[in-house]
Amino acid sequence: MHQHTHEKSVATVQRLEDGAIAAAIVVAVIAAGQPWWWLAAAFLVFDLSALGYVGGPVMGARLYNAVHNYTAPAILMVIYAGFMLGGQDLPWLALSAACWAFHVAVDRALGYGLKLNDFAHTHLGRIGRSATAQRGWRCGEACPPAGWHDQLRTAAASSLVPGRSARRLDPT
Repeated sequence: MHQHTHEKSVATVQRLEDGAIAAAIVVAVIAAGQPWWWLAAAFLVFDLSALGYVGGPVMGARLYNAVHNYTAPAILMVIYAGFMLGGQDLPWLALSAACWAFHVAVDRALGYGLKLNDFAHTHLGRIGRSATAQRGWRCGEACPPAGWHDQLRTAAASSLVPGRSARRLDPT
C-alpha cells in the first residue's frame, strides 16, 4: 500500500469516527431531555475563532486549533460532573460542552481538521479547491484535468442563462 493511500485511509477512519461522535452527541442530548436545536443554533459560534486569520496564518491556525479540539468540551463535562457530584445540576454547562464537541465532530467529519501551515493544510489532509482534485483519487489512477471545477461551474452557469447553450467540458 502506498504511503499516500494509507494516510488517506487513516483520515477516512478518523472522519467516520467523528461522524459517529456527532451522531452520538445528538442522541445523548435528546436522551437527556435537552433542546437538541441548540446544537444547530450554536454551531457557527465556534467558527468565530477563524477571525484569528486576520492576524496572519500562524495566529489564525493557533486560535482555530485552540477552539477546534475536544479538550475544552471535555473539561466542561468534568466541571459539570463535579457540580453533579456536589449536588448541583447545571444542564446548561453540559449542553454547552455538547454543542462545542458536536461542532468539532461535524467539522472533522467534513474534513476540516486541525490547521497546520495555513487554513487549507489540516491533519486530515488538504481542504478547498486545490484539494478537490486530489480527494478520492488513488496513486496510479487518472486524475481530472486541472481546472475541471471551473469548467463545470462555467458549463452549469451557461446552461442557466437564457440564450446561451450549455457547452461540453473539455476533457484535456
